[in-house]
Amino acid sequence: MNSSSRQHFDFAGIDLAAFRQTQYKRVAGTKKCVADEVDTPFHRNVEAALIRAEEVAARNEKRYVGVGEILLGLWEDVDIRADLLACGARSDGWDTLQQSVETGRSTDTKTVSQYE
Repeated sequence: MNSSSRQHFDFAGIDLAAFRQTQYKRVAGTKKCVADEVDTPFHRNVEAALIRAEEVAARNEKRYVGVGEILLGLWEDVDIRADLLACGARSDGWDTLQQSVETGRSTDTKTVSQYE
């Protein structure tokens, strides 16, 4: 993970290894896609989180969805928010993350793109 992406997790206070483990457990029971099948078993909550991430990017006039936007989209899901809080996420960290995503700047005044 590059330093810009890592910084978003750090802003929010998330223990990345713990969060990764909780999410692996969450998707372990998900039905696998069958070859040539039209419908995919994509979890609707994740789809909704990605839609919210796109909305965050559009609101901030960005042409892409990055890690920060995805984290903000995930934060709105009740189950995933519980996972994030269990992995050390702090509410004040989310304020910093949101500010960073909206302005494209980190708290040390470098633009987020300088970390990429």
